Amino acid sequence: MKQVKINLTDELDFNEYRKQICFFSQKITSFRREGNSLIIECEDNANTDKIEKKANDALKKNLESKKEDIVIDEHLKKCKYHNDFYRDGFIKKNSGGFVLLEGDAVILYEFFDNEFRKIAEKLDAKEERYPILLGIDTMKDTGYYRRSPQYTMFCSDVTEDFEDLEKMSNASFVDKNLDEVIQIPSFSLSPSACFHVYEKYRGQTMPQNSVITLNQSVFRNEGRLNWEEFGRLRDYHVREIVFLGTQEFVEQTRENIREEVMTFIRKMNMDAYITVAADAFIMPKMIKYKKYQKMEKSKYEVRVSYDKDHTLAAASLNLHGTAFTSPFHIKVKGVDNPVSGCVGFGIERWILVFLAQYGTDSACWPDEVKKFIRQKG
Repeated sequence: MKQVKINLTDELDFNEYRKQICFFSQKITSFRREGNSLIIECEDNANTDKIEKKANDALKKNLESKKEDIVIDEHLKKCKYHNDFYRDGFIKKNSGGFVLLEGDAVILYEFFDNEFRKIAEKLDAKEERYPILLGIDTMKDTGYYRRSPQYTMFCSDVTEDFEDLEKMSNASFVDKNLDEVIQIPSFSLSPSACFHVYEKYRGQTMPQNSVITLNQSVFRNEGRLNWEEFGRLRDYHVREIVFLGTQEFVEQTRENIREEVMTFIRKMNMDAYITVAADAFIMPKMIKYKKYQKMEKSKYEVRVSYDKDHTLAAASLNLHGTAFTSPFHIKVKGVDNPVSGCVGFGIERWILVFLAQYGTDSACWPDEVKKFIRQKG
């Protein structure tokens, strides 16, 4: 086993930097922080010089793009935090970034989705349902492969050949030689709920400023060494609100949703704040755009505490400009340059931070939640 040692600085946001580490090389097996040093463990045949260079380059890019957080709004609360909810009968955590909900956790899922749907209904949103898969051409038009390729999860069909299908009947073959019997992918699992909306309305002219809402499964490869981080999920659900129209309409809609979210947080008495944020770019050439996003305030995040030192992003509120309306040729009647925005609420993440603050005893939960449970019978 080989090691690479990287010197860190106090100015580095290590929580952001650590998301990149496993993407320096497939040969990396683990990493740990020791004071102001990062220790990367690698396989014996790893090119440690190349890994060290990538690590230092990424560190430099992160420091260059660093910008102080701007808090837009907050609701502070002293919490007694809980960590006993990963258990059978409530939430079960599997390796690889999966959680399974049972019992009252299922009711919490319904509660949060219902609350966020009500925000969409106040905006006269149209509810729609979409499949999970997105075509490769759709993904190309979103620009996602260029901006955040690390999250991509492709879907492949088996080759349509009896000989290959016979090979698959041998269990050991599936373990060792699966790549011999699968086709080049034609689809991706959806990494962002709003992409489906843009594909649906491709080439269309919408009659007016519009709001659409959906509950969508989304999938992201956060990196093989990152799944132990709290709330880091490969497969989760989002209540999405997408809005298209004039610049004024889109900006005001995001502001209206932001106010509704803070009203909800105060009603639930949860320790949380809304901050100016940036997408989790990890490609060195893209990291500089974090600074631009923060300067333009195009992305807000709702961050909710799960212990005294850490918060989790449970929702994002985004302005897209023409990044999607242009490549998908979406028009709005009477609008010269229509733009779009979206807000996504990660349902499982809300459940996790809620349980971290309130625990699993439903008698101690807020009245709004207890009322919902009674109504469910």
